[in-house]
Amino acid sequence: MTRLGRLKTIQFNGQRVHCLDRPEARAVARQAGRYFEVFQFTRSNPVLVDVGAHVGLFTLEALRRYPEGRIYAFELSPITYALYLLNTFAMSDRIKPHNLGLADRHAEVTFNYFPLLPSMSSLVVQSDAIAAVDSAVQMLGMPKSDFYRYRYLRLLPRPMLRWLLGLFIRRYFRAVKQSGQVTTLSAQIESWGIQQIDLLKVDVEGAEEQVLDGIADPHWALIQRVALEIHDIEGRVARLERQLEDKDFTILDQQHEGIGLSGEDIVVLFAQRRSLA
Repeated sequence: MTRLGRLKTIQFNGQRVHCLDRPEARAVARQAGRYFEVFQFTRSNPVLVDVGAHVGLFTLEALRRYPEGRIYAFELSPITYALYLLNTFAMSDRIKPHNLGLADRHAEVTFNYFPLLPSMSSLVVQSDAIAAVDSAVQMLGMPKSDFYRYRYLRLLPRPMLRWLLGLFIRRYFRAVKQSGQVTTLSAQIESWGIQQIDLLKVDVEGAEEQVLDGIADPHWALIQRVALEIHDIEGRVARLERQLEDKDFTILDQQHEGIGLSGEDIVVLFAQRRSLA
């Protein structure tokens, strides 16, 4: 047992993967291959930076496809980071894991950790109870949503449905305050002497702008591709599209991920350097 829950497992690529919540881990597992469907790597040993590494499913998929690749992984939550190390131990020679968050500063921080849904943990507060219930009602009808498996609840009268979803959200989205450290991607690039980043993957539940703001101008030139999960609050998708285009990237694809707990759209943005086209 961990301090906050009993360990569970799922099967992924023929391997047993440890997690705290099976449906959540399976949802992350389904997404792990999409980066390699959008992007084509010309090198057999790509350098990948995984910000928001969760329990290691992206790492496992990346090294299955590119056994000579190297991954720099960042996970802020100590509990989730411990599971990452457990799941990726057999390939530790290809991985540089860090129990750190990436942001726009060097600091000790307090963040929201969700014991029953660890992938939702974040530096930012994302919802209030009413907005969360409204979003959950919409997500019951979305096949890609974690709530879709409860879609039969839509048969209930609306007041009863909202009451049940409120109970669910209060249970599963009860945050525990944890402490951790954040640093900038630029600091890590300099520390490790990284010469090229073939893919920067960012999935940090609403703190994505902070990650990009921690990249100094000279280091942007090292980054070839970006996959960015964006919580579209106050025009964030359009703003980050412009930022990437200003850095000489072309937007290849946008994938609608679902609806966040504040009612915002969640979009995954895929971009690569114009010179790679």
